Amino acid sequence: MGRSSAPGRRSGPQDPTAIRSSACRARARVLATLEALGPEGFGYEDQRWTTQRIADAIARLTDVRYSISKISDLLRQWGWSWQVPKRRDSRRDEATIEHWRAQLWPAVKNPSRPGARR
Repeated sequence: MGRSSAPGRRSGPQDPTAIRSSACRARARVLATLEALGPEGFGYEDQRWTTQRIADAIARLTDVRYSISKISDLLRQWGWSWQVPKRRDSRRDEATIEHWRAQLWPAVKNPSRPGARR
């Protein structure tokens, strides 16, 4: 356990700052890989990340296994938030929807024909 030139600091792998920065670099690599590959890169058919899927992906990347509750804690620490995917049809036509909102919906919402209920 040699000493560095700075008084009070240990050198080598026992240096807490060296361990911390190494862990930060490893974490950044794992997060970058998760984001780059996405769930499909790990064999899932949809775009959803679940805590179980993230745990499995981290285990495949690093050989480190975490519990589901620990994954939730890690995600919060890493700044990832819980998000629910938007459920939209893949055939959705935004132009048609906008036309309906702008042109057709006002006519349905406020009918001007005689005898219409208000």
